[in-house]
Amino acid sequence: MLEKEIATLGLAWPVEFVPAPQEITARCLSQRGQHQILIDRYTMADLDGRGHHLLHELCHCRMAETIDLSMSQMQFLHSATAEELQRSYLVWAPIDLWVNRLRHEHWTAAIVAEQNTLRKELAMIGKNSGIVAGNPSLSILIALYRVEGEHYKLAQDTRILMRALYPNDQRRIKALEAIMRKMLAMEASVPNLQGAMREFARVWGFDFLTAVRLEWADHFQMHCVSWR
Repeated sequence: MLEKEIATLGLAWPVEFVPAPQEITARCLSQRGQHQILIDRYTMADLDGRGHHLLHELCHCRMAETIDLSMSQMQFLHSATAEELQRSYLVWAPIDLWVNRLRHEHWTAAIVAEQNTLRKELAMIGKNSGIVAGNPSLSILIALYRVEGEHYKLAQDTRILMRALYPNDQRRIKALEAIMRKMLAMEASVPNLQGAMREFARVWGFDFLTAVRLEWADHFQMHCVSWR
């Protein structure tokens, strides 16, 4: 499956594709020497229409191999609590900017397909601002959509959507966007990821995020990082 795309990225570790109907979107799990991509039921039912999601996950895999495993998913020193998982997602999720940038180097049509899908979803959200209120994941989604549309010069108009949001959500989204624009000007690296995560943590009002494991590609050591 996707042998040509795997070869294009030059992945050295084997990739296992696993149907995962319990997932709401595709995601990858990388360990040193192997990758596993979980394919949600929506993508399984429409591999052609949602293939850009799998390309995205393959790019996570490439970055895990060439930079650090933390480019694939967050790693914890211990069994993470639900609160830790939520916090780690909120500060780590914008790594998708770097992942999509790599994808764009090889498959330029993918970002267009993704933006088209998001445009439809956000149009529905714009009719009910209460959906976004208190929903940080949607705030991240909106910020990513707007920043990538701007970066790749794709036509989009989110004025109606933004006007429909509550003022607090508007301010938070704009703060996220400012950090995301800086990320797109950066090289993908562990130090830059750490710096961005600290900034995102401030936006969300986190005092700290502990016990995040980052396996540095150059010396393979385990670090316990406190975000302040």
